[in-house]
Amino acid sequence: MKYKDLNGDTAINNGRNTVADHGDMRVIGNSTPRYQYGIRLGANWKGVDFNIFFRGVGKRELWAPSMMTIAGFNPGDAMYEHQMDYWTPSNPNAFYPRPSNTNQTATQNFYPQTKYLMDMSYLRLKNVSLGYTLPKRLVERARLQNLRIYVSGENLWEKDNLFVPIDPEVDFRYAGIATATFGRNYPYRRSFAFGVQVSL
Repeated sequence: MKYKDLNGDTAINNGRNTVADHGDMRVIGNSTPRYQYGIRLGANWKGVDFNIFFRGVGKRELWAPSMMTIAGFNPGDAMYEHQMDYWTPSNPNAFYPRPSNTNQTATQNFYPQTKYLMDMSYLRLKNVSLGYTLPKRLVERARLQNLRIYVSGENLWEKDNLFVPIDPEVDFRYAGIATATFGRNYPYRRSFAFGVQVSL
C-alpha cells in the first residue's frame, strides 16, 4: 500500500492521534447505516396472493480489521479462500498484498485506509410468499371458514459490494467479543416454509 502525506510534513503517521493533531489521517467513512429503506409489494387475484418484501441500506462504510478482512491478520493465521488473490511476482495486480509473518493489525499495509474500507450498503430480498385460498363453496363443504395453502422464503437474495463473504447486516462489535472475530459468524440463513392456514 502507498499512503499520502496529507499534512505535508514529509512523514506518514497519525500525529498525536487527537482531533487537533491527526497527522495524515482523515475521515474516510461512517459506520452508521444511512438511507435505510424497505419496499413491500403485494397482489391478490382469484384467490392467489403474492407478497414480496425488500430491505436495504443505501450508505454505510466500515473499517473492521479482522481475520476475515485482512490476509495474515495474525502471524500463522490460516487464510480464507477469498484471500487467495495476493501479490506474487506473477500476480502483481492482486487485491491483497503479499502475506507477511508479522502482525498486520493496523500496521504495514493495513493502516486504516480506503482500499479495504468495506461498503456495507445492500439490498436484500427479506421475504417472498405465494398463497392460494380455496373458494368458499369448497371449504364450506368441509365446515370450514377459510383454507389457505402457502409457501414462503426468507433471505433468498441480496446485492452488496463486499469483498468478504459476510452478511452485510452484521454489526462490528458485540459485548465480550474481540474485534478480530468480526465476520466469523453463521453464513446467510435462507429458509423456506410451507403451510396451511385454516379458519374454523
